[in-house]
Amino acid sequence: MKPFHFFPVFAVLVLLGGCIVSEEPLGEEVAVLKPEEWKGVWLVSGNNAQNDELIRVSVVDAGKGLLAVYKDAASCDPSTEPFPLHVRQSGAWLFFHSADVQNFYNAGSAALRAGNKLLAYAISKSRVEELVGQGSLPGRLERDRVILGPMTHEHYDVLLRGERPAWGGEPALVAVKLPDKLDPCR
Repeated sequence: MKPFHFFPVFAVLVLLGGCIVSEEPLGEEVAVLKPEEWKGVWLVSGNNAQNDELIRVSVVDAGKGLLAVYKDAASCDPSTEPFPLHVRQSGAWLFFHSADVQNFYNAGSAALRAGNKLLAYAISKSRVEELVGQGSLPGRLERDRVILGPMTHEHYDVLLRGERPAWGGEPALVAVKLPDKLDPCR
């Protein structure tokens, strides 16, 4: 994974746990985004406080769950190249996918939104391997990665909401949307 200062930290949501991929984007449906909840400047912190970064997020297409993430939060230049992210959901859980996926979708993280905060959790590769091996989740094990197959609502219950979900512990990434009055582009 590229260091945070060279890569939009929201994109880390796509890369967490890169050893878990899926044939389809995770999430039961496209997340319908409310621009007022997403558009603006976000303070993003990883597990290491030295990685705190300000980024800008805009909603490209609310109905299609498409965000644009800009590394430079202070830049109001519309010609700046964004990092596009598609957002899907299963219940309250959000999944972020890069718009330029070729073969597989990264399935290594899931996030929860709590007001103006986004808490992203890494999904445990060992737990997913166990669930695939038991037949509780569709997929297959290959050398250094797990490839998840198409999932149903019941599969998401096992993965995220079961008695032993595949995520846990502290969030790997926390993003806080700052008040609009702190946005230099408003």
